[in-house]
Amino acid sequence: MSLPASLRILPRFGLAVLLPTAAALVPLLLPQAVPDAAPQTVWLATGGALALALLIGCVLALDLSDAMTRLVAAADRLAAGTPDTGTPDPRMPDDASALSVRGDEAGGIAAALARVARIQGSLHGTLRRLTHEAGGDAPAAEPLPGRYGEMAALVEDARASFRNIGQQAAQVAVAAGQASTAVSQVADGAAIQTEDLDRVVNAVGRSVRAIADVTDSTRAASDMVRVTAGFADRGKAEMARLVRVSQTIGDNSRRIGRITEAITQIAVKTNILSVNASIEAARAGEQGKGFEVVAEEVGKLADNAVESARQIAEIIEAAAALAEEGKTVTEQARRRMDGLAERVDRIDSAFQSVAVAMEEQQASVREIERSVESVRTVASKNAAASEEIAATMVHLSRLADETRRQVSRFQAG
Repeated sequence: MSLPASLRILPRFGLAVLLPTAAALVPLLLPQAVPDAAPQTVWLATGGALALALLIGCVLALDLSDAMTRLVAAADRLAAGTPDTGTPDPRMPDDASALSVRGDEAGGIAAALARVARIQGSLHGTLRRLTHEAGGDAPAAEPLPGRYGEMAALVEDARASFRNIGQQAAQVAVAAGQASTAVSQVADGAAIQTEDLDRVVNAVGRSVRAIADVTDSTRAASDMVRVTAGFADRGKAEMARLVRVSQTIGDNSRRIGRITEAITQIAVKTNILSVNASIEAARAGEQGKGFEVVAEEVGKLADNAVESARQIAEIIEAAAALAEEGKTVTEQARRRMDGLAERVDRIDSAFQSVAVAMEEQQASVREIERSVESVRTVASKNAAASEEIAATMVHLSRLADETRRQVSRFQAG
């Protein structure tokens, strides 16, 4: 059974109180105990008792001062994060942990500091286990009391949260990389589409100029036929030229048809790539909503491109039909040039019909030119949107990598 603190410190500090009291009572009690004692003897006994009391008081004071000094040093080491672990301090006669065996208040303070040091060491081990790079095979630490246990639980929860964030960041980085690849393909297709549209515009421009030339030549031939039949040979040459021009128009129409088919295929592929980009954006979650909208707009632009290509194909078919009709009429006119003298009126009517057909074809080709220009504008916007999506995906991938690197600093292993 342990004694109260007041009784445990009585053997030490009681002497410091009783000895001076006893020394003070010597001059009073000694003459009564020894009636014949000399006064000098009394004073010598009194002085000896006082000296002994003073010596014992000094020893007790030094012992208490030494204990307090070591307790202060132990508290300083604990505050600095280097608590006493049982190894003696070379600067001190004994380490502070040895004070816990004392039976006084100094021993109680030393025992309390030792308990705090053990709790601090256990908390440090727990935090080191949670954040050390050695992996997850560290032994489990003993449960911590009070708020220290709450702190350890919070650190464990934070570690689990950072691990989940790191995994999600890795998934976002992978999805962003895949989406970036898909968008790069869209951008390449848009660039090819733009080049094809440039060629279509050039071909349409040449067709417009050729139709204008045919129209002018037809009207000139009609005027010359009405003026004189003597220009029949020249009319034949113009007819032959008209046949070649009509053939060129037909060839250009077929070329435009092939280019339109290529545009349609590119638009379909662009639509597929935009769908893939939308899927990858959906997989990216909240971070992918920004470029999901852009991918949807790319799909709409691709649908518009398909519709414009279909309209171009219809116009080209009509233009080809008109060119074939012009060629047929021109062939008929060339055959009839032999009887130019009696058939001037009929030839003039045929020329007028050809001129009207050429004007209609010219209007149709100009409509084609406007449609192709619209498609080229759509393709340019498509390319710009693809580049914007690619830049966004690269930025998102970099953010995910940076997040993953930051989170890896807080993960175990």
